Amino acid sequence: MLLDNRPVGNALVVMHPLDRAEGASVLSYARTDNEGRFTVSTYEPFDGAPAGKYAVTVLKEDDQEGKHVLPPAYANPGTSGLGVTVTEAPNELRPFQLRSE
Repeated sequence: MLLDNRPVGNALVVMHPLDRAEGASVLSYARTDNEGRFTVSTYEPFDGAPAGKYAVTVLKEDDQEGKHVLPPAYANPGTSGLGVTVTEAPNELRPFQLRSE
């Protein structure tokens, strides 16, 4: 996860399934490390995400004030512009490139 080409640490990444036929209410999630890397969890820690298409949201709060430090569009699956397709095979996602505005 990069914001203006710099790593975004301690951000919450949420994957929202677009295929409502399976697992409509199941979200996959991750927390980024200091280098912006993350491993997705769904049912158990670090177990990945079920195959399918997802809209992705990213949230990061200022540690001291609790304010969101990323543009608000990234907090909404309809406006984030971020998405990913997970296959049955092992997946390695390319870093999401976020822009400050």
